[in-house]
Amino acid sequence: MKKMENSFVVSGFVGKDASIHQFSTASVARFPLAISRTEKSGEETTRTSAFINVEAWRKNDNTTSFDRLVKGALL
Repeated sequence: MKKMENSFVVSGFVGKDASIHQFSTASVARFPLAISRTEKSGEETTRTSAFINVEAWRKNDNTTSFDRLVKGALL
């Protein structure tokens, strides 16, 4: 049986410093990510923005992976 994996790639700016919670074997960071899209129709250009709530998990053996999740950082 094949393993199915879903992936979603997006880039944007961290909306506020990540809230990090540590557990015995893993840690989780929660933060909003601001994304935007530009659309052009003739001479008119519009920009649409949205926030995505992100929850990122990692094993506790990597202690620096959440260090760059500060407000304004580009991901």
